[in-house]
Amino acid sequence: MRLLGPEVMIDKPHPSHKAVRFSVDASSYDHICDDCGATDQAIGGWGTLAKPCDMSCKAKREDVTNDWLETNSGHKFNPFSESPVPDYSLKDLVWGVSRACRYAGQIRDEVDHYSVAEHSVLLTRWVWQTRYGGQPFRQLTYDEQKDLRSAAAHDLGEGLLTDMVRPVKRQMPEYRLIAGKFDEKLARRYDLHLLMPDWLREADNRILRDERAQVMNPSANRWGQDGLEPLGVEVNFWSPRTAYFFFSRLLRELRFDGADQL
Repeated sequence: MRLLGPEVMIDKPHPSHKAVRFSVDASSYDHICDDCGATDQAIGGWGTLAKPCDMSCKAKREDVTNDWLETNSGHKFNPFSESPVPDYSLKDLVWGVSRACRYAGQIRDEVDHYSVAEHSVLLTRWVWQTRYGGQPFRQLTYDEQKDLRSAAAHDLGEGLLTDMVRPVKRQMPEYRLIAGKFDEKLARRYDLHLLMPDWLREADNRILRDERAQVMNPSANRWGQDGLEPLGVEVNFWSPRTAYFFFSRLLRELRFDGADQL
């Protein structure tokens, strides 16, 4: 029996909790109510599970369990959310990829950062110039504009989901499925290609030649892209804030929904 007050003795949670289960997060508590998120966090006692279960709303349960990521703009991001209202902003995505370092941070000793955002800017500017001659965006056809938006956003989901190194990603089909579904959400929201076009995939592989030469320490390792022709882009090693500035400017040029608020 546990003493919770002057005259209150209990040896189990309040009976109104119908779905109490043992939690995998036993480092901070052992049991959790699936209906309201109450736990036995009180040392030696049942904590909030000793109180009646009065929160059956799923949204309230998520508030208690923190089953979401708080974004830069204050949204509660959950990639499994089925709500038609987005739980993230474009700024959240841009903020994330500006701070995400390519190659898991395993870059040259003398440089500090090479972001996913800078990679996206370099690739998109190259596509814009080589495929469409650098024409003003408003003069391009709808399909050409969609091409450029898709190039700019090809890694945008990593701003919230982050990325995995290739050997791990290839062994985790569940992650690839989750990332793929989120990419579909982004494609619908920002009018992108649902599938990466072959020409974009080729350019995304060719830029690895440029990045290896400029971003990575020299090595004798053989890359799968060694036989490809590099794009010829120059890496600037922008700081996260500088990468955010230039990527935001690009998205405004491409008229991304919400880019005017970046």
